[in-house]
Amino acid sequence: MDKAERLKHSRISAGFKTASAAAEYMGVPYGTYSGHENGSRGIKEEELRQYSKIFKVSLYWLAFGAKRPKVKLNLIGQAGSQPAKTSTGQKILEIDPPFPIASGTKALLVTTDDFEPMVSKNDLVLIGKLSDPIDLVGKRVATLTNGQILLGKLIEIKSNTESHIQLHSGKLHLNLRLDWVAEIMGVLVSQGLNNVSLLPDVNGEELA
Repeated sequence: MDKAERLKHSRISAGFKTASAAAEYMGVPYGTYSGHENGSRGIKEEELRQYSKIFKVSLYWLAFGAKRPKVKLNLIGQAGSQPAKTSTGQKILEIDPPFPIASGTKALLVTTDDFEPMVSKNDLVLIGKLSDPIDLVGKRVATLTNGQILLGKLIEIKSNTESHIQLHSGKLHLNLRLDWVAEIMGVLVSQGLNNVSLLPDVNGEELA
């Protein structure tokens, strides 16, 4: 099936007998939607996202006709107001990603709403490798400080024990000692995650 045929198949499978019924339900002009179904109009990414959500099908399948392989994420800590939790090994999450993610990517589970509106509770934050704080000034980072993982913008570094983090809400954390810092590479919003499974602990590199 091409993209237009996959869209029609998804619409029918979702219980919409006609294209007009689906268009009306979504608030999309009938001419626009019917053009997507018959292949006479191109479909924008935001339109594909809307269709995949309403018809409850994989965005990747709708766009490309294939199932994106699952990705394993190293869940290495929790970001929140409580002390960071550590273990003897890493937790491995297996997910159906909404966008391409490199295998072996590290992730943090957000356990509080303190970091809104950047991220919310139960979101997964994807982070890069541990870096020199000097290289990350002005960027969104995750950092371990005083046994707590914070998410925010690294705004200034004066010395090893005088680093300043600003949360997205505007709240400042001043004069911090950074045990480690990594750039935030992306966020997996909890409402958009499907088929997440937690695999058994494995021995691996400890981040903290």
